Amino acid sequence: METVDAQAIAVVRRPATWATLEQVITPAMAEVWARLRAFPPAATGRNVIIYLDSAPMLLIGVEVQPPLIAGDSVYLASTPSGLVATTLHRGPYSELPAAHRAIREHCIKARRARAGPWWEVYGHWNEDPAQLVTEIFYLLRAEP
Repeated sequence: METVDAQAIAVVRRPATWATLEQVITPAMAEVWARLRAFPPAATGRNVIIYLDSAPMLLIGVEVQPPLIAGDSVYLASTPSGLVATTLHRGPYSELPAAHRAIREHCIKARRARAGPWWEVYGHWNEDPAQLVTEIFYLLRAEP
């Protein structure tokens, strides 16, 4: 567990189902990157997906340093700030569910209530799935 600051992100908001995540995320990420290439902010960073709820409703985007010229469906948002349960996953994206389960189980054992959204921050792409790095964060309530 640690405390994190908000990070500005350029995002699009998209509904999905757990079965359609890849079909939703890939074109949404392409839309954000197209906007950033057309109107670049001062700097860009890693890809981010925020799960707003369990439906899931998603914010899909890229870390940025404002200002950002928003347009179409791309707008400036931020990751949540505050106390989080977090882990660093190394390996293929297909193994991310196990990392999420581990965080949720830890929260139960530590008697820490989740406060809503959770998010993933993806390290830079690598052709070798074993070299992929993903940070996972779950926002926690301030009081146990």
